[in-house]
Amino acid sequence: MKYVNYILSLLLIPLLLTAQKPTEFSSAISNFENYSECGLPKIDELRKLGEGRARPTLSGTELFINKTHFRIHYTLSGGDATTTAYAESAGVYAEEAWSQLTTLGWYMPPPDGTNGGDTKYDIYIRDLVGYLGVCYDENAYTSPFPDGYTSWVEIINTGITYTRESALVTHEFGHGCQMRYSRSEQPYWWFYENTSVFMEDIVFDNVNTLPGRLTGSTDDPLDNPDYPINRATGVYEYRGALWTHFLDEYYDTYDARTVRRIWELCGYHAGNYILKDIDSTLGLYYSSDFEKALGHYAIWRYFAGSIDDGRHYEEGSTYPDISLLRTHITYPASGNEGSDDPSGPGGCNYIKFTNFGSNRVTLSFNGLNGYEWSAYVLGRSGSTSYEYKIMLEATQDTGSITIPGWEYSEIILIPIVTQWASTANYLTYTYNVTLSAADKNIAGEELGPNYIGFFVRPNPARSQVSINYFLPINEQGVLRIYNTTGQLIKTKELTSKSNSFIWNRQDNYGNIIKNGVYIIELTSGNQIKKQKVLLLD
Repeated sequence: MKYVNYILSLLLIPLLLTAQKPTEFSSAISNFENYSECGLPKIDELRKLGEGRARPTLSGTELFINKTHFRIHYTLSGGDATTTAYAESAGVYAEEAWSQLTTLGWYMPPPDGTNGGDTKYDIYIRDLVGYLGVCYDENAYTSPFPDGYTSWVEIINTGITYTRESALVTHEFGHGCQMRYSRSEQPYWWFYENTSVFMEDIVFDNVNTLPGRLTGSTDDPLDNPDYPINRATGVYEYRGALWTHFLDEYYDTYDARTVRRIWELCGYHAGNYILKDIDSTLGLYYSSDFEKALGHYAIWRYFAGSIDDGRHYEEGSTYPDISLLRTHITYPASGNEGSDDPSGPGGCNYIKFTNFGSNRVTLSFNGLNGYEWSAYVLGRSGSTSYEYKIMLEATQDTGSITIPGWEYSEIILIPIVTQWASTANYLTYTYNVTLSAADKNIAGEELGPNYIGFFVRPNPARSQVSINYFLPINEQGVLRIYNTTGQLIKTKELTSKSNSFIWNRQDNYGNIIKNGVYIIELTSGNQIKKQKVLLLD
């Protein structure tokens, strides 16, 4: 994220620029623990109480501060009373949000005619009870997006710092931008909240609220990784901004472009298709899909807090540690989901294994049939880590992998519910882990630091093949696939001493090859290993 250097030269806003670290920010949130962060998820309830049906009337004489794009409505008397400095700062923060998001290519809220007294976007400062701010949709605005709406924003009139106000204004104004694209990604508001918390960090990186939100809460993606990403209960949807941060940092080097592209597709796709539009965006722009994203998101979450390695979340060291399901130190070991049965999309668990000696480690996974699963394995030694994917059988959701235990101080099994197109709640699974002597493998070959070899699963295979390979320490290798006539089909340069490669039946030119027998060859130095694989329709 880019650090935002904003300068306020207004004498009415004392100490407005005092930057706070993320850890300092948590105190500003804790002052309102009993308040809903945002009124948007309860907007229907608020309207039943008479709120948001029309523009608000303030308790005292209504005053205005006009900025380039905004009109700030406030009063100095009655229950809604605030200060001129607070109102002025709201306008300054709003203009900074407008500038930053426009630069990043986001659509701004549509014009509302003269509602609010002029054509500017309106922010009302009020005595709100039960929430800190809200963005109300007002009238349909279908150009260019069929479900677009005009809107206005209300923020609380007192009780928060200027730093907190900057995030709050950005959060609610972010909802106004989202409603320009679509007001119809319902019935829940989870992705709206994910995105607005993310926008706070994009606009004012020095007051990022996410670390504070994650600290001290158990209703979040780190303390409860078994929850799905689209959970909209309690405060999870705010903490769920970890998902939008992942999408932004993993898929694109340009700030906020991945999330913006999702909203653009939501806008052009009338109706509620948020999950489908996420999947489509990943496919259109990043050669990925929802299932792959959920798997990588699960891996990234492990590298939070004290496990941060500088290669995952930019601010991962400021987050709490992930919650482990359990840890095993003796073998054979087995278990299940326990009371933390994961739901989809994206619910997962983290099971830790240590104390392998010089043995190989075989991990087997069996997920509940009829649902879509992924199972990843992380091997860690100091700051070094390697990722493996267990290739699961399509109908039984079972699979296993063998990796060199002597390479790692810890191994983490991560089962993930990747089902998103239909319901997948509270799923069950089992796992088993065994050790075997490192001196010889199943074929009787010597193992150790100079061992070269690989495993192919499944075999026979249909859609794709998982090739788990082992290379000598500090050596590189080449994986080649030939047909039975000796024609070279696929080449893959290998740099990891032990890892996995998913072959999706494409040749070096991207063509899908036909069924038949193929020869997989692994070379490293003067060592060569070969194995046949049968591909079926």
